[in-house]
Amino acid sequence: MFELLLVLSFFTSIAGNNQKINRKFFTLSVFVVGVSLSIAALQVMVYGKVHSLSNLRIITLLLLVFYLSKRYVLCPFSIQHGVVLAIFLATGLAYVQILDNLLFGGALSVSKIVGMFYPYRGELTERGLDITGGAPIKTNSVLSPTSILEGHTILAGNFFAVGAIIMLFWKKPFLFFATALIAILTFSRGSWLMLGVGFMFWLITVRWTVRPIVFAKYLIGFVSCFLFVRYSTFWDYLSFRIMNTLFVFGLVQEASGNPIDPRTEISFPQFISKMNEIGIHAWVIGGNVGVPTDSGILLFFREAGFFGMLITILVFLHGYFLSGKDKLVLCLILMIAVGSVWNPVLQGYRLIFLFALIVLVQSLMYLINKSQISGKSI
Repeated sequence: MFELLLVLSFFTSIAGNNQKINRKFFTLSVFVVGVSLSIAALQVMVYGKVHSLSNLRIITLLLLVFYLSKRYVLCPFSIQHGVVLAIFLATGLAYVQILDNLLFGGALSVSKIVGMFYPYRGELTERGLDITGGAPIKTNSVLSPTSILEGHTILAGNFFAVGAIIMLFWKKPFLFFATALIAILTFSRGSWLMLGVGFMFWLITVRWTVRPIVFAKYLIGFVSCFLFVRYSTFWDYLSFRIMNTLFVFGLVQEASGNPIDPRTEISFPQFISKMNEIGIHAWVIGGNVGVPTDSGILLFFREAGFFGMLITILVFLHGYFLSGKDKLVLCLILMIAVGSVWNPVLQGYRLIFLFALIVLVQSLMYLINKSQISGKSI
């Protein structure tokens, strides 16, 4: 029902606007929504039910926000300030979760309150519930924060990795370090990878002079984050996580933890085998398999197949061109793509909405700069 309302509201928005509709955007919208509905119809014919409408939800959400950048006069700076405030509040809540668990042993029940408003919708194991004291969130043994991110530490890590890089591009050094630290403390290696990809992209592509006061802010942020981790219980877990990762992938000889990576050794091969058993049509329109994927890309193939993946890529690329080929937007696309190999990144709908807002902000700024150069008003 939620997906249907999104589709209807999108076309109502188009029909209710008297301005001339961009033909390319309208064609793309009709195409991707039509293909999504066709995938659902084919799944009903082949399997007797629809696996998931998550791809329809994602692309419709993106298209709705993208549409605003062309149809209405909006202030990009107001939206930008709203994004910064949202990331600040989500990060602040994550630190409240950490401090409650670290200093008070969860006595303030912050995680339970978070789980009440932002619960994990999947099934929780008995061990998982023991870790959280019954709170409906999915976290690890050191109770890493979930904040507002679907009650899931990994999805929180993905969100904060993206949020940190946005703050880096927008020159918010303190919030960058605060948010990046939360991404690190989720101990999600996929989130670490996303953060690393985003940071390297920023280093390679962005050139701007760092004033002494700005350099001091970055230095203070880095030292504060290091001291916070070094003199907390997170240090041992972080060291173990890094050494286990290096050991699993054969980069060190010293044994540390699990000798295999469950994703590459178990989940990926099992999923591919199950999909192949169904047949080639499973890879085209999605497969009716009940095994975990542990990968956003494989999850898309399971739920919507090749065509679902294709139209989602088209919508993301449309956002990139809409923003005037903005570096930040391209960076976020690369981060989401790389992270999706290892994490179910696109399950985090708040992250998808955040990406759409960044496209909106950057595209409006692009239009303003373009109009100033040409001497026209938008």
